Amino acid sequence: EAELDAMPKSRTVAVRTPAFKMNIFGLSYADTLTNATAYNGSDISRVGGHNDCFVASSNDYGTFDSTKDREFWASDTKYVPMGGETCNVSQYCQCANTLKDMASQHWSYLNSGYNSKVLAVWRSGNCYDEVTARLGYRLVLKNGYFQTNVAKGGTMRAVLEIANDGFAAPVNPRDCEFVLVSDSGRYVIPTTIDPRFWSAGQTVTIDTTLTVPSAAAAGTYTLCLNLPDPETTLRANPRFSIRLANKDTWDASTGYNKLTRITVE
Repeated sequence: EAELDAMPKSRTVAVRTPAFKMNIFGLSYADTLTNATAYNGSDISRVGGHNDCFVASSNDYGTFDSTKDREFWASDTKYVPMGGETCNVSQYCQCANTLKDMASQHWSYLNSGYNSKVLAVWRSGNCYDEVTARLGYRLVLKNGYFQTNVAKGGTMRAVLEIANDGFAAPVNPRDCEFVLVSDSGRYVIPTTIDPRFWSAGQTVTIDTTLTVPSAAAAGTYTLCLNLPDPETTLRANPRFSIRLANKDTWDASTGYNKLTRITVE
């Protein structure tokens, strides 16, 4: 509780086992977070997991007391961070089981320096690169449908299909906005979309109506998707914006993901 009080409401802390979280808050196995209770600022919504002996044994050296413990974390970690480190080579650290457990438990982070012997197993089994690519979120634009001609001050429809091929969803607050970019100016069109609900293994459809600012000059623009950190000290820093996993969409100078060209009339 002291750790939670010391942190902003938008940030989380981690506990060693699912039983710790259940005991702290008096939860049953059925009392995991849901779309309705996630990210509401409550203490329960701000406690994730840290497994410091991942795939080390049948119960990860005391991390799990039962299959129900695993099921609790599999459900709860859709909305809170999950990560840790490995500690022991075992039959359970082979690639197939590693990828299965990381996917079911929504892993976002991993100590890249320990245990070196386990990491070597992943390299020899040809899954190390997949682990590094899929830790956390990995957002891929599958399809985009756009109205490409729009009047100044008018509205346009934009539909995006975004697949999350990572193990987890974004866990910290994240804005979602569209940006019109041309040599004559830049115009931000905000939305209320919350990328934290873009769950791992799912494809989300964003179907939204964008209002083109009346101040926008007539001409051709690049329509971009921007997923910045909402903190004022980081918002304009492109290194803190989400980069889609597609080729030829990223603008490293702005942190924008280029989508298409549209004409403002």
